[in-house]
Amino acid sequence: MLLSEGDSAVIKVDADTLMKKSGQPKPPGFSGKYFNYTIKIEKVLPKGKLDDKAFQEKIGQYFKGEADKARAAEPIKIKKYIADKNLKPIQTASGLNYVITQAGSGDKVAVGDTAVVDYTGRLLNSKETVFDTSIKSIAEKAGSPFFDKSQLQMRKFEPI
Repeated sequence: MLLSEGDSAVIKVDADTLMKKSGQPKPPGFSGKYFNYTIKIEKVLPKGKLDDKAFQEKIGQYFKGEADKARAAEPIKIKKYIADKNLKPIQTASGLNYVITQAGSGDKVAVGDTAVVDYTGRLLNSKETVFDTSIKSIAEKAGSPFFDKSQLQMRKFEPI
């Protein structure tokens, strides 16, 4: 079956087979389960008479353009989210926005000190969707393990 721009498909992949072929460790509880992917064909880039190198360059240019558009749209989305939620974030020099929900009463951290920080990362569209945390009770409630991009593998909750 060939798909065209605008078409959608659902692909069902056996988790055991996927993990075996990818060489990734199998997360607990996934044995005998399936990953369901819903895909939509957004864009078809015809190869035409381009050689492989030229076609790869064409693909690279397309994705660079898409990434540039997404990057340009992010600050607008962030400002809208902050305004919609009536947040008063602190912004770092790198552009990271954060909100202190509960101020501590301990000693202030000085340059050169080591600080231990508990954190929880949630998706903006859901207060319940936790993608990472240092707090064991939140990890358990969210159904750890979490994906650690730096390790490129699944990991379980680890206290700091």
